[in-house]
Amino acid sequence: MFDEWWKKAGNPPHLVKFCDAKDNITLSGPNIRVGTLHEFRESEQAELRDNNEGEVLFSFSFPEMTPVSLHWLEKVTTSSGLILTERLAKHQEANSSTINIAGSFRALNNFANAYIFCVSWQNQTPKINPFQNYNSAWAIKQSAHTQFSTLMRSLIAKMLEEKSWYSHNMSLKVISGPVIYAGNSHTLSAEDDMPASTIDLILQNRWRVKSRQFEREREYRFLFFVTKDGQIFSVPKEPIFLDASLLRQYIESCIIE
Repeated sequence: MFDEWWKKAGNPPHLVKFCDAKDNITLSGPNIRVGTLHEFRESEQAELRDNNEGEVLFSFSFPEMTPVSLHWLEKVTTSSGLILTERLAKHQEANSSTINIAGSFRALNNFANAYIFCVSWQNQTPKINPFQNYNSAWAIKQSAHTQFSTLMRSLIAKMLEEKSWYSHNMSLKVISGPVIYAGNSHTLSAEDDMPASTIDLILQNRWRVKSRQFEREREYRFLFFVTKDGQIFSVPKEPIFLDASLLRQYIESCIIE
């Protein structure tokens, strides 16, 4: 559903990191900065900042008694990490799988803080720079996307072993994919507006959902998240810095317009 447009990008696309010249690791930059979802809400430049990074908000409004399935109502409420407001009138017939509700509520689901590394996907040469404040770029080799993310995961994991908060029952995992520019907020007034399967899909992908205003960036992101006893663990906000020389075998310079 969400990734149909991504198929048009080519397989695989060029993954380009736009940056300042001083941070270009093919020229002189000694480190790669890996920030976190929640940290970017505060540290990113104003024109690039998504204040709702990693969040999905569902707003539900039922002006009059409206029938919805119990399965759907449970999905939209229990799947969310926090109910901000709830003013619902409910009526259920005995042994019925449907319930009538009226009123409004909002459900906010916030992805646990995780490490994130963002690039842009492009197919053309020279690369078109979508960022006004960046004047340089480097790229991950087309044949090395998996090797790059695997090695980066290993380097981050090694650094985390030295953190006081990191314990033996934690592990680091990586997922990656193109950002979905579907917006962070959804308003619904009927079950048909968004079936439970679609809500599931949105929540599963909330780590890569952003506002449509950032669509020009064509962002592709690598997410490195910590699990503890099988549950996602929220890491501290602070970024970490990796030795770029260890990743240079998988990167190359690129020309930008």
